Amino acid sequence: MSTELCFTCQRNPAERYLSRYDFHVCRACWDANWNGWAREHEKRIVDHLKHHGLPVPVRNVWGLLPRE
Repeated sequence: MSTELCFTCQRNPAERYLSRYDFHVCRACWDANWNGWAREHEKRIVDHLKHHGLPVPVRNVWGLLPRE
């Protein structure tokens, strides 16, 4: 089992790798953000993407960054 913490909540063990974002998330964050990443996580996600030279995805119909 991985000792890495979830990228978004920084509390739970990471379970799922998201290649589009190049980070791992826990089951709770994956399930809770079914319609896109909550705005509270956006800055951290966008900063991470820019730091790693990854594109920021187009927002979905809810105006959120897509989960996958």
